[in-house]
Amino acid sequence: MRSSMEISKMFFGSEQGCVYRSRRLRQWALHFLQFKKINASCQGRHVKTRSLIQDPDVANSCLNYLRCQRIELIDGLSFSKWVSASHLIDSLGFTNPTVITEVTARRWLQKGT
Repeated sequence: MRSSMEISKMFFGSEQGCVYRSRRLRQWALHFLQFKKINASCQGRHVKTRSLIQDPDVANSCLNYLRCQRIELIDGLSFSKWVSASHLIDSLGFTNPTVITEVTARRWLQKGT
């Protein structure tokens, strides 16, 4: 128990929460000895919000728009302006006005919308 406290202080660099962290270290060690593997953490693995592009109607509307454009004119900025300026979101029944950034538009384009 004392060694887990020392390791906790050394690893985390502070005494705040040292008792909890040393207890967790002992639990991890016990789990490793029993199952011969490190327990995976689930922290941050769940989706916090759903992306608009995951909606099939939004994805289809974006694909239809992109198919009508010349390939050399498609970029993140023009696509984000189209999503923000078009009444795409209003026509699909979403209540919040939607503005997507150029980075988000680029990400949507890379996903293949």
